Amino acid sequence: MAQLDAQLRRLLEGHEPAVRLSELTAADVRAEDSAVLGLQRPSPALYSVEDLTIPVSGGLDGCLYRPGPGRLPVLVYFHGGGFVIGDAAYQQPLRELALATMCLIVAPNVRLAPEHRFPAAVEDALACARWAHAHVQELAGGDSPFGIAGDSSGGNLAAVTTRELTRQGIRGPPSRC
Repeated sequence: MAQLDAQLRRLLEGHEPAVRLSELTAADVRAEDSAVLGLQRPSPALYSVEDLTIPVSGGLDGCLYRPGPGRLPVLVYFHGGGFVIGDAAYQQPLRELALATMCLIVAPNVRLAPEHRFPAAVEDALACARWAHAHVQELAGGDSPFGIAGDSSGGNLAAVTTRELTRQGIRGPPSRC
């Protein structure tokens, strides 16, 4: 029989659910998510990682992951987490994605449920994507390809956002819209 990975063994041995599934709160789910962050491998170095306040919806926090200097394609990335869990688990993977794609990644922290009811996250995603598209020259150092992505619930936001921007005729770099 194969040996269980040491990190996985530590996770399984130390995992005792704090409450029954039917009694979980958003805070419980966020705490569970944070408890496993130490299992991620160390983050690779990037050219820069900058905190950002996106001037939409009263100001949304976010982060810019810049893998190198100069003009870069821009990718707006929406994190997953069931619309409930925040961005903490995405910081290391977004560094790796930036390096793998050589894209400047704009990662907004959309408002989370249950504190903010639907369609708050969708409104934030649309506003952030419109803002990033309008400011691609400032962000990327010139006209650059522009994309939208996400995973899990963030993939849902990316799909809805892409569809809505396409309906509005917003495509590619701002100079070609």
